[in-house]
Amino acid sequence: MPVTDKYRPVDATPSSTSPLGPTLGGVLITAVLLAGFTADPLTTWLDYQDEPHVVTASLVHTAASLGETTGLADLYRWMDETTAPLDRTTRWFKKARAGGSVPIDDLPPPPVDVHVDPGDRWAPMAERGRKRSALLVGASSMQYAVGTELERELGAFDIDVFRKGKVSTGLTRDDVFDWPEEVGRLIEEHQPDLVIGQFGGNDAQPIVSPIDGRHDLFSEGWNREYQRRINLFADLCKSANALPVLIGMPVMRPNRYNGRMKQLNALTRETILAAGGRYLSTEEISADAKGNYLASVRFRGRSGRMRMDDGIHFTRLGGQWVAADLITQLQREVLLFPSVEATDDTTPTRPPAPAYRLEVPSGSWRGASPALAWVPRDVPPEGLPVWIVLHGAYGSWVDWSQHAHRELAELASEHGIIIVTPDGEPHGWWLDSPEVPTHRMASWLAGQLLPWIDSTLPSNGRRAISGLSMGGQGALNAVLDHPDLFDAVTSWSGAVDLPHASSRKALIEYLAPYDAAPLAWEARSVLHRVRDAGADLHNTPLLLTVGTRDSTWLGPNEALHEALDARGIAHTWSTHDDGHTWSFWTGTLPEHATFVAEALVPQAAEPVELPPEDAPPPTD
Repeated sequence: MPVTDKYRPVDATPSSTSPLGPTLGGVLITAVLLAGFTADPLTTWLDYQDEPHVVTASLVHTAASLGETTGLADLYRWMDETTAPLDRTTRWFKKARAGGSVPIDDLPPPPVDVHVDPGDRWAPMAERGRKRSALLVGASSMQYAVGTELERELGAFDIDVFRKGKVSTGLTRDDVFDWPEEVGRLIEEHQPDLVIGQFGGNDAQPIVSPIDGRHDLFSEGWNREYQRRINLFADLCKSANALPVLIGMPVMRPNRYNGRMKQLNALTRETILAAGGRYLSTEEISADAKGNYLASVRFRGRSGRMRMDDGIHFTRLGGQWVAADLITQLQREVLLFPSVEATDDTTPTRPPAPAYRLEVPSGSWRGASPALAWVPRDVPPEGLPVWIVLHGAYGSWVDWSQHAHRELAELASEHGIIIVTPDGEPHGWWLDSPEVPTHRMASWLAGQLLPWIDSTLPSNGRRAISGLSMGGQGALNAVLDHPDLFDAVTSWSGAVDLPHASSRKALIEYLAPYDAAPLAWEARSVLHRVRDAGADLHNTPLLLTVGTRDSTWLGPNEALHEALDARGIAHTWSTHDDGHTWSFWTGTLPEHATFVAEALVPQAAEPVELPPEDAPPPTD
């Protein structure tokens, strides 16, 4: 019997009592279609995750299979390729061309005294024996977890550390505690080479200027007065020949407070850099992959909370996590010599190589370009070979340092090689563009970076080049273009088939849409160059590594491996059970370093055992 309410009879069948079933069905169908359509961007996103969850990876791979089966992925690619060039419509009417290297401005390398051996002219060698000191100042984080652990980390570089922290202080309330006055007193007392401060946590409040009175937070007058106090801090340091360094505030759990800290960080960074100081960020290390508050961490085999209950202050584990990252950032800005460690039998071990921040000239193209070089402490008069390691897409010159700073320092020292990580811009692709005349990355690498390295670093003239993903194709193309300049080349997960990435917006900008200019793409594609039999790689030791779960670049690398075999070009082929991840790239660093070192460093010949003088002559 139908159920009735006050106004009308109601049919009690499931279809009429609730819309839940049809709604869920519609949502499920929409989700399936959307997953198949977005399979390509989802797979690309997964490739760049360091440690994707197994369930997430499984769902993405399922979506990719669905997209290929239904044809939805092809529809997405067609739409992406069609819309990508719309901001430059004129390219549809340009004639396709293969293009070539665009000559760049010739910048003379720094003058070199040819009568002085590379090792003897390496000026930083004189800094090794000088004892250095650092002054740490700031509020509660510097007084407790972060400051304590930062002091411990600096001790590993033979640096004398003096630390002063004071809870509930900052730069705004000089009536409570006058930090500039205290910093001046501490500098005079300790004569540091380096002053590292962290203020800001208590500074999101009105400020009173001695010049024009009270100002509300982040008003024009507030910003001006806060900048004046940062500049005063920097001037106090520089007047005593100490480098001023400021640490930014981390991501906070209270959202409103976190927004204020972000704004304060931006002002602090801009001001201290303009004053000739350095800025160290804690935002990235205190946030998850999406930039949100990070509550717990795993560091050096331990897992636990990173913050106290207030969501602001750090636990001891959190302090260790942040301090280790700050030290890595500091090594990219300041020359620090790692301590000589001793083993259990008191035999000194070879210390990791210190890192040197470089500014490589680029002429009128893009100005000075930063780079990082790890140079072993013991440089012989004849110099050392150089290993250039290129980063991938979305990266920069700091990528390798962020993920493997200590490992690179140890490998440089172990093998006796200089390791250099230059900057190729997030989407520079290490190539010269026939469409954008000012984009000349390949010419800069060979024509300016290499001569500058040989004239500035203690290089003996031997060199190898490697790269990951985008950098892998850059390294291989550099050797194809200039086989006489390199003694070895290696690639991690190389983007060796550019037409395989024909939807990448940067490549479309540099090379025009693939359908309009296929020759431009293929002329810069390693796979096509090898297949065309024009590649000269016969005399260059070559290592290719790729992950068997790399859904984007496994296939093209396998095709390159087969093409090299077909051409009779000797190479080492190595696959690993991993994806397009930093865990794979850093995990195989020793493999690449050993391969490069064997090509660059002369191996001592094994002694030949001679027969004794009274031995009878050999008989037939």
